[in-house]
Amino acid sequence: MRLPADSRLVGAVTGAVEHFAQGAGLDEPVQKQLMSAAEQACLDTFQRAESSSAPVEVTVEEFPDRLEIGISYSGDSAPAIGLDSFVTARGGANLAPGASLLELVDRVQYDSEGAVSRLRLIKYLSSAGNNSR
Repeated sequence: MRLPADSRLVGAVTGAVEHFAQGAGLDEPVQKQLMSAAEQACLDTFQRAESSSAPVEVTVEEFPDRLEIGISYSGDSAPAIGLDSFVTARGGANLAPGASLLELVDRVQYDSEGAVSRLRLIKYLSSAGNNSR
C-alpha cells in the first residue's frame, strides 16, 4: 500500500495485518500484538514523514514460516524509523517506542539507504514454534 503520512490511515494497515494474521492461523492475542506493533510503527513513521510529500509504503507479506510487515518512506537524510528510540530506552524504567516493538513481534529490522528508511516487523508462525508468544 502507498499511503500519505496521515495517522487516520493506520486502520487500513492494521486491517490488512489482521487479515494476514488470521489467514496464517495466529492466535487472537498474537494477532492483536502484531496489529499493535504495526500501529505503533505506522504512527511513528507517519509522524517522521509528515513534512515529506512522498508516500509511505507498507507491505504485509506471508512466508511459509513468518509474516513480515514492511514500512518505508523517503525523506531528507531520514534516520532509520525509530532507531533513536532504542538509545533513549537505555537506563530508563519505561520502554521507548522502538524497544516496545520487540515485546510485540519476534524480530525488528531497521535500515536506511540514502534518504529511504525501512522498518521490518517479523512474526514467526506456529510451524516455526512461535505462534503463541
